[in-house]
Amino acid sequence: MRLRRLLGYIMMVLTVVLTIGFNTQRMLGSRTDTMEFAKGTQLVYSISKRDSSKYDQTYYPNIATDSFNDLSEIDIESKVMARLDSAGVRNAEVSLVKGTSDNKGYQLKVNFSPLSTNELNNVKKILAMNGTLSMVVRGDDYYFTQDRGELFSSKVAELMYDGTTPYPAINIGNKDDYDKLVDEASKAYEKHKDDKKTEDDSSSSDSSTSNLIKRSIIKKADGDSDSDSSDDEAKGTVYLWCNKTVADTFDLAYGYNEKHKVASVSDKVLVELKTSNYNSDTMKWKIDKDKDGNAFNVSTARAFVTMLNSSDYGFDIEYLYSNSFSVPFGKNSDKIALISLASTLGILSVILILIYGLAGFASSLSLFTTSFFALMLFNLLGFEFSVAGLIGLIIVASLSIFMSVNYINRVKIELKKGRRIEKAHKEGFRKSVLLNLDITVITFLGSLFSFLIAKGSFKTFLGMTMVGSLIAFLITVFLNYGLMYFLTKGVSKSKVPFFGFNYSKLFAKFKTNKNNKKARKEIDLATCTVKKKSFISMIACASLPLLLLVVALPTFYSISNGTKMFNNSGDYKDSNVLNITYRMDTAKYDTLETNRNYVQYIKDIGTSSEYGKFLALEYGDEIKDEYKNLPLFYFSYDDCYTSLLEKNDSSGNKYFVKYLSIKVDRDLSKITTDGGNTIPESIYQTMLKQNVTSNDTEISIGLQTNFNSSDFAVNCFVETPIVISYYTNNLMLIVFLFSLFACIYTLFRYGINICLSQLTFSTLTASFMTALLSLTRIPYNAYTGFAMIAILILANVISVALLSKNKEVLKEKGLKGVASDSQKAETINHVFRQSLPMTISLLVSSLILVISTIFVNGSLSSTISIFTIGIIPIVLLSVFYLLPFFYILTTHISFAYFKKKYEAYKEKRKANKETVEEKNSNIKYVDDDGVHETIIVGMNEFKY
Repeated sequence: MRLRRLLGYIMMVLTVVLTIGFNTQRMLGSRTDTMEFAKGTQLVYSISKRDSSKYDQTYYPNIATDSFNDLSEIDIESKVMARLDSAGVRNAEVSLVKGTSDNKGYQLKVNFSPLSTNELNNVKKILAMNGTLSMVVRGDDYYFTQDRGELFSSKVAELMYDGTTPYPAINIGNKDDYDKLVDEASKAYEKHKDDKKTEDDSSSSDSSTSNLIKRSIIKKADGDSDSDSSDDEAKGTVYLWCNKTVADTFDLAYGYNEKHKVASVSDKVLVELKTSNYNSDTMKWKIDKDKDGNAFNVSTARAFVTMLNSSDYGFDIEYLYSNSFSVPFGKNSDKIALISLASTLGILSVILILIYGLAGFASSLSLFTTSFFALMLFNLLGFEFSVAGLIGLIIVASLSIFMSVNYINRVKIELKKGRRIEKAHKEGFRKSVLLNLDITVITFLGSLFSFLIAKGSFKTFLGMTMVGSLIAFLITVFLNYGLMYFLTKGVSKSKVPFFGFNYSKLFAKFKTNKNNKKARKEIDLATCTVKKKSFISMIACASLPLLLLVVALPTFYSISNGTKMFNNSGDYKDSNVLNITYRMDTAKYDTLETNRNYVQYIKDIGTSSEYGKFLALEYGDEIKDEYKNLPLFYFSYDDCYTSLLEKNDSSGNKYFVKYLSIKVDRDLSKITTDGGNTIPESIYQTMLKQNVTSNDTEISIGLQTNFNSSDFAVNCFVETPIVISYYTNNLMLIVFLFSLFACIYTLFRYGINICLSQLTFSTLTASFMTALLSLTRIPYNAYTGFAMIAILILANVISVALLSKNKEVLKEKGLKGVASDSQKAETINHVFRQSLPMTISLLVSSLILVISTIFVNGSLSSTISIFTIGIIPIVLLSVFYLLPFFYILTTHISFAYFKKKYEAYKEKRKANKETVEEKNSNIKYVDDDGVHETIIVGMNEFKY
């Protein structure tokens, strides 16, 4: 029998190992990397103040009065981030280039790693959706606008399915308006059916509707039998526009009546609607194809619905261009991250085996299996592999180690009681399951409700902890038990290290010295001393105002020094950007096509300008002696972007616009050159009036005959990351909600004492960390928040681990409900000592795993710093606040009054109910010997 169990153990281990081994490569190959680990795309939009003169107040009464504020007065941040959230973009860097006080030069930059070209196009459309919707007939003879509250329902569109085929559908709010629109569409077709397309534009501007009209005319001429149906379809065509102004006409959108097609106007037509697709019963207008005639899939249909339901920005936004950038964390950073994580898990596995023997081996196998399946399910649910997911996976791995140590520690306690190995294993497992389940539910519930309100990458982090907590419980608990069951079945006593090696010989001298010492009074970690109760109260009561004082210090610090609360860095820090724009009417300027050529041209302008010299240096360049007296600035080629746009004017003529954007280390508009101009002014005048030799070529942009000075601009603006307050406020909300929902579960599971202790402990931990982060001036960026939430999760887990066993111990000793204050204190100390291995394993393992991320990229140093510092308040507060606070609640504060009141209320209700039932039982509603009424005719004639 023992051999069979051994074979079963070996087969189970081989099954788990081979499953992970054969599927790891496939699982990692199917993951989707985010911007940190993959090449990304930068989308650039221009933002401008809305012009009231462009809108007819008859059709746009609201937009004409409420949406023309200066850009500085509009909350651009929240509007853009809300649009990105609706588009499903979770990991993005978003910045706003703040232009001049007269609303010129504003730009929006969005850096992210799209999953596919399809997603990139969807995000482009969703972000560029501007203004309000309108439904217009051919020739602009009649239309309804959403802004006037006509035709459209409050929820403009929704995703529908025709069988398995998805499509967007517009909700019609007023049937009379719809009937009027259809009637006017038919009249407009009859009026404009003979309109001719502009010849120069006909080859490239035919839309599906234009082709439909052409086909209709041809079929009529040929006597085609289908001409009537085609004619009816053309009559029933309505055009859905966004942000249609007075100057935006049907002729400009499609190129009719000697008007050339203008791309910017044509892009405002979102789709062409056929009245044959309208369902009068549901009042939904089906959109079966997009503007280009392509059928919708789930992704494009959902994006189209999101676009239609987007609220108005309150400003005008126009897509300019896109740039590609390399992997921010460097080449092979994703492989480095995975190798670093796997290596660290291997080191922790070795430690577990050295301490806990065969049980440690089982725990190691559970650790790797949990990490594998958590990452696999994370990928299957559509989350991207990112730093947020990586930190979340670290927390999941730490929870797996915690559960294993809790289980092994419980078994070892049972072994110390003298139980047989098999019996101790069963009892230890049974007693460990509840606590493991508790911390799983706490983590899951806290992550779930926080996930629902989380923004951006916080959603990814919480998604991993939510998914991983369940995986950690199911795999760790049952795989540990399954593996050890085969080994311990039928074993009474053995020298085999089932649950740890015997290191007694190594510490024999230490034990001898310890036994030779005189009996000493045990240090009371929970209350410092059991006898001096006043001292206990003093510590607990003094802790709260002391910690509140520590939290208040950053506020006074920021006020007195004029600095911000946090030391923002990276994508949370303002920067300066040099923007250059110029236009060439007939040909693009090939010499400046590449980033390096253009930047070299700017550098050469600096050293040869007749309007003021300056020095532009890449970080790390040395300053030559001849240029030491020149004003200078630094840049990096990685932060330089050039783009060339081909556009058409209202006459159909092509022209080219060249953009250059360079992130610099200072505000160039405040640096004066030797010519008396600022650096941007010097560049402007030189490009406009002077020949400059660069890369052995004479460049004279402003002196070219095809140069157009109307769009020429050189400016240095502040580029502000618009995620600062957005994510910071969201972080604080997540911290609050996580603790709240974790404590709600604790309240129902363990009662109000542990609930209040956990709530105050987690709250003070978060406050203490915020204070330390501000006082130490550790760089605060997008990754710092992950460490703060991770510390909060650990604080909630540790508080339950340290306090939950008190009732169990009191019950075993027969002291439940009758224990004295000294006995309660002794129990708290006893439980604290028993819980130390679990607490230490959780903190140490998570700390080691987080520190390993330093090999991924130096940007994560802030995460490591705040996490390392965050361990301090957990340790200090758990010993000097959590345990004393819990002791005072259980000894000095009683909630029995409320309990008695509730029980008395229940008894009173029960007594009233019994009285009513007794009275009702004495009432005789029917005479048994009398005649009974029935619904059957004639039945009353028969009494028996």
